Order: sequence, then structure tokens, then C-alpha cells
Amino acid sequence: MQTLVDLLSEIQKLGDREAVRSSNGLRTWVATYRDVYGKIGAIVQHLDERGIRKSDRVMVWAENRMEWVALFWACIARGVEVVPVDFRFSPELVARIRAESKPKAMFDSTQLDAIAGWQPVYSFTPSTVAPDDIVEVVYTSGTTGEPKGVIHRHRNICSNLRPFQKEITKYKKWARPFQPVRILNLLPLSHMFGQSLGIFMPLFLEGSAAFTTEVHSGKIVHFVNENRVSVLVCVPQILENLKHEAERHDDSAAEPTAGVLRRMWRHRKLHRRFGLKFWASVVGGARVDPNLEEFWKRRGFVVVQGYGLTEASPVVAVNHPFHAHTGSLGKVVEGQDVMIAPDGEILVRGESVTIDGDWLHTGDLGEIDNEGRLYFRGRKKDVIVTPEGLNVYPDDVEAVLNTFPEIRESAVIGADHVRAVLILNEPSTDLEGLVRRANQKLETHQRIREWALWPAESFPRTASTLKLKRQEIARQLDSKSVPGIPQSVAPDLSAMSSLERVELLSELENKYQIELDEDAFAKLRSTHEL
Repeated sequence: MQTLVDLLSEIQKLGDREAVRSSNGLRTWVATYRDVYGKIGAIVQHLDERGIRKSDRVMVWAENRMEWVALFWACIARGVEVVPVDFRFSPELVARIRAESKPKAMFDSTQLDAIAGWQPVYSFTPSTVAPDDIVEVVYTSGTTGEPKGVIHRHRNICSNLRPFQKEITKYKKWARPFQPVRILNLLPLSHMFGQSLGIFMPLFLEGSAAFTTEVHSGKIVHFVNENRVSVLVCVPQILENLKHEAERHDDSAAEPTAGVLRRMWRHRKLHRRFGLKFWASVVGGARVDPNLEEFWKRRGFVVVQGYGLTEASPVVAVNHPFHAHTGSLGKVVEGQDVMIAPDGEILVRGESVTIDGDWLHTGDLGEIDNEGRLYFRGRKKDVIVTPEGLNVYPDDVEAVLNTFPEIRESAVIGADHVRAVLILNEPSTDLEGLVRRANQKLETHQRIREWALWPAESFPRTASTLKLKRQEIARQLDSKSVPGIPQSVAPDLSAMSSLERVELLSELENKYQIELDEDAFAKLRSTHEL
């Protein structure tokens, strides 16, 4: 496999095998590989008719579905560069990305609805592409100011996929009795990790990718059971939400030393709830708490954690599903080199890395044990990674905060959510109201969850470059070494992510033994309304 075009013939060969299964909560659609291939041909014909050719760009802004997958492959077939955009991004952010990337066409949910009705075209000739040609330009989740995309070429993505294709080939014959192997992918296809598990791995397994718009834990479990899903792909927050769901329906004590079969038998009620075909979760995008891993492991389920970055196309290290090690990010993927710098930073190089230069500086701190397993030990960069796996760049949030005349200076810190530290021009300012107004200008994942007032006239800064010492600010706040700092947690529900809202909904329903209206709950903006 030198380019992704080489995989089009594999799609064609799989014929009437199930390729994609998707649900909107009310209805489920199933497409075979033949259906997908016919839709790819129809889109290729459409691109040709519109004069969209090699090296042109198209933007895709929609939720996961079969037509998304077919459009991606059609662009591969014509050498058209894809600009995938997270469907959760606001129209304002999408407009900025569109202005920066300059796509020749835009495909949103409305356009994908139209594609669903197109007649299949099974005969088309893929264009000639080279390993150095561009596949896509991926925009990470932290862009509030001037968006910047990461360019991925065929050689980058193919280099990352080849080791997985090779390993899966070893086990393919053992998977035949369990076909179709269905992978429920809850990550957006606009993200590299979502593409890996939602587009490429199902193809290598000759299995099926499953998509659903449901995020409520109980409905995810129902979908897994009803559709006989084998593997769930998600961010840690979803696995945490499912843990709460599991605790409500599993009254058996977990045994840390029991064998796998004994664990499954002891927790057979829970396994029946998920369906007997379900056995593993692949989790990425953010760090997984080892206690969360152990919770599922003790109940007879496998949790596969890995480590990657958009700039690495994306997987750097991953646990083998049959040899997963709790707390570890797994072993480095073949074809990549990882080095721990003297200051503890994880450095990566290899053909899958998209940046120029010798080593990719990840901004993450780590260790490698004697068996070659990689471990996450914290962050060197200031980037905040939410439990949903979305990046928040402090500079972006500070740029919004500093537009308010009430704020003299701001500093944004945090590990998995945004904490804003403010120096005000007027101490009498309504701080809660100010934060609420700021949140209205921020993307959902960037919204302020906690805030504090800094009592000094200025923040600590470096002597030469005058950069904010964010770690020092966080240290003083956490150690309470700066007295008299009023701090609070945002009472406004609009600062919560969709997954956090689902978790809160589940907890309230469990505590009060009532069923709440999901649509009405989604519209709440304050604890007063709640």
C-alpha cells in the first residue's frame, strides 16, 4: 500500500459484506461494500461534472454516516484534498476555516442527504496519485483565532496504517466466525483517530463501521446490544459515563485476580446487557484513568488505550488488544521512533509525522519501561485536553477574554477543563455575568468552567520574553499560597459539554428514580432553570 487509492480495489472485492451501519436513534441504515463502492462512483461522477479535480479542495461538515465515508473515498479516487471539519464546530469557526482553506465545494448534512438519493455508479477509473500527494488538511479543535490545518499526504497515512494492516492479517481467519465484526465509532470522522477506526480498520478486518447520533449511556448500551457490536471506539468521558450505567445494572463484586472467563461469568448480567458479542473498547483522544481501565477489566472487558497526535497521522503507540497493560499507552507503532528528551518530553519521528524536521516535539511528558511500553506522565505544553479529546489553546480563550473592557489581563490554565484567572479594571464587576458573556463567544469545548481573581497588579512572567508563567499561576492557586483569591465554578450549564450533560442527566435520573425529557434538558442554560 503506497497510496490510499490502493484500497479502493479492496472495497470493491468485499461486495455484499456489510460495510456501514448507522442510526439516528429512530431508524437504522445498513450499506454493503458494494453500496459504498457504487456511491463512491456516483460522487466521482459528480466531482467530474463540477470540474473539481486533483489538488482542488472540498470541505465536509457533517456527522458520521455512510455518505461521509463514500465522499472521502471519492476524493481519494480523484486526488481531491479533503478538509474535514468537526460537526460540533460553530458556523463562525467553520467560516474561518473555510476562508483559510479555500475549498472549491462544501458538503454539509443537506448535501449528504442529497447524495443518499443518487443512483450508484459501479464503473470508474481512479486518478493517478503519488505518495507525496495531499489527502486531507485536518484542523484541530483549538482554533479560535486564525485556524491552522495539518497537511496529511498519502505517505504519512499509509505509513501509519501498514503495521495495523499487517497485524490484522494474522488474525483475520480467526475473526471469520464472528463476522460481521462491527466497530461502533463514536468519534467524529473529521478527526484522524476517528478515521482510523471508522474508515480504515473496519476495511482491514473485512467488517463493518457503525455510527449513531446517540450519546446517552443507556442508548449506547442498547445500540451495542441490538446491533451486535464487537468493539466500541470512544473518548474517556464516554467510557466514564458507561461506567455509571454499568454500576446501576451490575450488583456483582469485581474480583481483581479472577480469570477472564470467571469474570465474564460473574458479571454475566452486565455482559448480557451489552450483548455477548461485545468485548472491547478502544479509547483515545485524552488520558484514560487507570482506575477506569481496571473497572472494566475486572468485569471481563478489554480496554485498549493508545497515544497519538494529529501531526503523527495519528497513532504513535497502542496496546495490543490481546496484551493490554493497564496504565500504559502501549508499544510504539512499527515505523516510528520515540525518544524521551532529557526534560521528559515525548519526541516522535517517522514517515507518518507530517512536520518538517527531525523530531516532533509532542509537548507531552512520558516514560518508556524496559519492555518498550510508553507511559503518559503529564503535559509540558499549555494545551488543555478535555475529556472529550478536544484541544483548547489558552491563547485562544485569552484573546476573547481580553476584548472585554472590564478585564485588564487574563490567564487561562487547566488540565482537562478551562480555568480563567482574571485581573479586573473594576473590582465591583459582576464576575459571573462577565464569564457568562465570554462563554457565549467561545466554542463549547473552550467555555470557562472555573474562574479566579488574581490579587496582584500583574501575573508572573518570564524575564526575557514576558510570557505568562501559567504553571506558576496554577501552582499558586492550587497550593493556596496566594491568599484572598475568590474562586468559583460556573453555575451556567452552557459551559458543560454534551457528554457532561448526558452524565448529569443519567445521575439525576438514577438519584431521583425519574425519567427526564432529553430535549428539554438539552435546552437548559442555568442551574436555576434546572
